[in-house]
Amino acid sequence: MDRLIRKMQKKGVLLDTNLLILLVVGLVDTKLISTHKKLRIYSEDDFKLLVGILDTSSKLVATPHILAETSNLAIHGMYNELEAKTFLVLKGITSSDKFEEVHELIKTITNHDGYLKFGVSDIGLLEALSNGYVLLTDDWKLSGYAEQKGYDVLNYKTIQYQIAEYL
Repeated sequence: MDRLIRKMQKKGVLLDTNLLILLVVGLVDTKLISTHKKLRIYSEDDFKLLVGILDTSSKLVATPHILAETSNLAIHGMYNELEAKTFLVLKGITSSDKFEEVHELIKTITNHDGYLKFGVSDIGLLEALSNGYVLLTDDWKLSGYAEQKGYDVLNYKTIQYQIAEYL
């Protein structure tokens, strides 16, 4: 894990959808985390941990597929001003000098051997790892597959568990 954290600090972290939603919603209002449909398993402390991880990373990276999923899912249950604020927070993240968007060709994604099992968004993440990033995800299935294939991946839940052991 130490090697991956150092690599994240040097090269950047590629975020999966749920964690990007956690970041966006938490930046809108941390009180929304406990009531958001996609985030009920998370707490304000989880948001703070994520922010701490991202603060140490040289870059925050996302693919267009993850950004689209985040944009659609982050506003679940939000209306009017709250919805607009959520979109503005996402705009702020993607406008940051620290942010980088990486795009992989759909032909490359659909030709990947894991495409039929994981689909466009997840395989797009794995293909983007060829740029030297570390994937941060909360998806056990994806992280297990990625590790088996030799990709650099950290499962957020593993980080949570390791921190809990020290408390």
